[in-house]
Amino acid sequence: MIFILAWILTFKNARRISPNIRPHIHVKVLERRDAQIFGYTPLGLFLQCTPYLSAPLDVFAWLSYGVIHFVSPFLCAAWLWFFAPPGIVGAFAWSFGLQNCLGIITHLFFPTAAPWYGDQYGYPLPPGNYSMPGSSAGLVRVDKVLGTHLYENAFKASPLVFGAFPSLHGAFAACCFLFIGRYSLKGRYVLGFYLLWQWWSTMYLRHHWRIDLLSGLAYAGFAFTLLQGFIVRKEHEFEMGLSGQPAWQRLWRGTPLEHWFEAKDTHAFDKLVTDDDEEDTLVCPV
Repeated sequence: MIFILAWILTFKNARRISPNIRPHIHVKVLERRDAQIFGYTPLGLFLQCTPYLSAPLDVFAWLSYGVIHFVSPFLCAAWLWFFAPPGIVGAFAWSFGLQNCLGIITHLFFPTAAPWYGDQYGYPLPPGNYSMPGSSAGLVRVDKVLGTHLYENAFKASPLVFGAFPSLHGAFAACCFLFIGRYSLKGRYVLGFYLLWQWWSTMYLRHHWRIDLLSGLAYAGFAFTLLQGFIVRKEHEFEMGLSGQPAWQRLWRGTPLEHWFEAKDTHAFDKLVTDDDEEDTLVCPV
């Protein structure tokens, strides 16, 4: 929880940092690097383009970017608490907090502009300064659909305007995918779809470049990798019967419904083995 708290407090108080000691704002570098890496392939051109805008697509993008994004960590933590080995939800919290702390440190020391910056201020891009307000970009169309100014006002008041790289929206989704996908085959498909949906939404709404999204994936993967030792230890304790049962079994213990939630095996997970009979992963049968 310490990393999560540090991330939230740093974000909320970023505007209090004096502009005199803050670094130069890079308004061109991401667009250039994004074009160099992705812009000269047919797939790359297709992924960044938003040639067609419509109210249904606006709402579809908003559901991922502006709604599910904020509840996804809580839903993921709840799922892990119910179905993963005891202790894994703690690993998720540490990984989630660490990736976000690393992300916001990058935002502060390497401030960068999102795609909306060029849309709003035009080309050639003017120099950025810390007095500039944030922009809801494509979400302003969602405000019109909903008849509100919710996102327009929220982004204008953002304490951290130049924080495009890495995309923490992308990192949120990637973190959930890595953890739930480890324990559920169905979850891999569901969270894999959500990850791609989030990526598309951020680009459609002009909040991130493709390079931002891949960097968010890298930050999530790095934090997840650092927690591997702890995760494997908790899985081993669970297999050996040292850590008890998942919450979905514990909650019904001592009730008339207890027998419906008893483990079918020695534990609640099926083992997938390779041809060499070595354990590959643990998969939750839900």
